[in-house]
Amino acid sequence: MDTGIEQRLRAGLRTSVEDVTVADDLPARIDHRIRVRRRQALGLRVAAGVLAVVAAGTAVVVAGGDGRSTEMLPPAVGTPAEGTWAPLPHAPISPRFQHAAVWTGDEMIVFGGYDGGEDGESGAAAFAPATGAWRRLASPPGEVRGAPVAVWTGTEVVALNGDGGAVYDPRTDDWRTVAESDGLGRVNSSVSNVVWTGEQVLVVGAFGPGGDRRGDRAALYDPDTDAWTPLPEAPEALSDGDAVWTGDELVFIGHEPPHGGRAPERMIALALDPATATWRTLPAPPLAVRGQPLVAWTGHEIVVGGGHDFGSLGISGDHEDAAAFVPATGAWRPLPDAPTAFQGNDRYADVAVGGRVVAFETADPAGRVLVLDPPTGEWRFATAPNRPELTEPGELPGRREAPVVSTGTTALLWGGGVGSSEGGGSWGCCRAVGEGALFTPPVSRRR
Repeated sequence: MDTGIEQRLRAGLRTSVEDVTVADDLPARIDHRIRVRRRQALGLRVAAGVLAVVAAGTAVVVAGGDGRSTEMLPPAVGTPAEGTWAPLPHAPISPRFQHAAVWTGDEMIVFGGYDGGEDGESGAAAFAPATGAWRRLASPPGEVRGAPVAVWTGTEVVALNGDGGAVYDPRTDDWRTVAESDGLGRVNSSVSNVVWTGEQVLVVGAFGPGGDRRGDRAALYDPDTDAWTPLPEAPEALSDGDAVWTGDELVFIGHEPPHGGRAPERMIALALDPATATWRTLPAPPLAVRGQPLVAWTGHEIVVGGGHDFGSLGISGDHEDAAAFVPATGAWRPLPDAPTAFQGNDRYADVAVGGRVVAFETADPAGRVLVLDPPTGEWRFATAPNRPELTEPGELPGRREAPVVSTGTTALLWGGGVGSSEGGGSWGCCRAVGEGALFTPPVSRRR
């Protein structure tokens, strides 16, 4: 919206309030329309083939590709709805969880995963937000079905699982197998982290011999030569945590492994420079020890926070505190507490959208997600991601075991598990769903 029009609109509202009876929610409605116009001016809108979003007070009505409409519940009284979820059309592959997803710059590619059985799912597909359409891809080989880790190199998808893997080239719609990782151990998304350095794939935290879950191993894989290069083992076990690539180093943040049934007592932070093949110990996060914290790279710093206590029955976190690590200074800075407890996305990388960190697993009773603007330290609620019919009566809320990818301005979520976490599906997870959604975060309040 033109800034002059916006200023005149706000001024007119202020000067006429004494003479005109104004509805209590009119200012909020005007602010909402201004945000919508700004997003449209920036090109942040979903293709018409995906959905239509209609604002009605503070509730949002969404229409899916099948023509059915579902009204998403309004937020708690006094909290405006900020951030929107748009359902995706049905994918041409079966529902699944523990699958892989990567963003290529134009499409989200999904493959692997389980549907509740012990065998990994076949089939792969790609979704393009620009067209609002899915397309089926060549089915991946058995090496990367199940729970792989995956990364986009700029031209190809490298997926690793167990002792092997495969590379997918979207230009030819073809998969080729990867040489076995000699001596690295077994790779799995529950214990391994993978990043693209700009030249090679860097893997840390693989299973050790005999299923040892210490995960202190590291190696480089070159997709051009199909060759592995072993790296020194980490100085501490990478048993539970997440890794990010800062542009120069891989930084791992987690906690020490349990000892003899005793819960961990401290957090750890380590950095690996693949150019020199050296590890170094970083200052530990200034947070109490916890499992499954959120760990996200904003492009300037690493945000760490939330997580659950060991032995806790909660599935959406027990902690609200957070801190940020600045690689340029090697120091941590505190962040304000979130308005509710939250945790990271188990087995997957947490994402930042437009420099803002999104926590998708929260303890909010309404199931809303949290968005943090690190420069200002401001936390804001956004609407819940799940349509009500996804969860059956008596089931646990929220979606688990699903990767989220950032397009830079939005986030894409597809598949995952809903329902009880006990007695159902592969690894006792949940009921697989094939629903997807695109998330547009709230407009920044920074001036």
